[in-house]
Amino acid sequence: MDTLADAYMRYVKNSKPKSYMWVKRAWEKHLKGFFGGRLAGRVTVELDKYIEERKVGLAGAEELKRNGTINRELTIMKAMFNHCAGELDPPLVSRVPKFPKKLRESDPRSGWLDDSQYDALQDNAKHVWLRGFLAVAYNFGFRKGELLGLKVRQVDLKQRSIQLLPGTTKNDKGRTIRMTEDVYQRLQPCVTDKKPNDALFTWEDGSPVRDYRVAWSKMCKAANVPILLHDFRRSAVRNMIRAGVSEKTAMQISGHATRAVFDRYDIGSDADLADAAERIENRRIGRKLVTEQSKAETSEASR
Repeated sequence: MDTLADAYMRYVKNSKPKSYMWVKRAWEKHLKGFFGGRLAGRVTVELDKYIEERKVGLAGAEELKRNGTINRELTIMKAMFNHCAGELDPPLVSRVPKFPKKLRESDPRSGWLDDSQYDALQDNAKHVWLRGFLAVAYNFGFRKGELLGLKVRQVDLKQRSIQLLPGTTKNDKGRTIRMTEDVYQRLQPCVTDKKPNDALFTWEDGSPVRDYRVAWSKMCKAANVPILLHDFRRSAVRNMIRAGVSEKTAMQISGHATRAVFDRYDIGSDADLADAAERIENRRIGRKLVTEQSKAETSEASR
């Protein structure tokens, strides 16, 4: 197992550097203590034992969060086998063992904000950069790292576009987004009098924004809208789909690589459910009216 771990971590370090420290930490802190020194061919019978031991070690945590941690660690184990069995030549192992079914995890957080809450936050955002930050987050669902990493040269006001460069996103793929009018108006002052390599979002003294927790907290309190940045991402996905944007295009804008993860963000609300109920009822009523009208016409014709 140590050989498999070394080979996989070399691959991650070279090909997925953003994930390297997380993988390395999980292996060295948790997985290695149990699987280190074991034969790879004997892993199958040990997986359930590992789950049992990790549950004991995480006893103080909530069960569903505990399950999520264990699932992430076993995902690394499975990735090690897949890499060493199918991507190396010659392979280091002949087969991938059967892994247990994933443990049940917490449901995805269901928070989002509507247009009136977004407007309230904008009205109470005291910094120029924060207003632009909110606009991009709410309209396009950019991740925190993507937002804070933006440079002035990535914003083209003439073409009204924002370019995320390859290697700066979670999946390392670049993407270009066309601005809405709201985003365009909010980003103009963020670009003014800056050099191409300057950070797009900066404090009044010109320093790049890194830690915005105090400003965020004050804004939310003043607007009476308790919200997290990641809720903007859910809101953007939900708003795009409900505006009629195709799922493929919405995924391209938000940067979701897989449909499964995207579906977790496309969360409905009570208003959506009410609208669905109304549509269902209207269909039933409409069909009933058509049927009654048809019967009336048949009766009239028979006379």
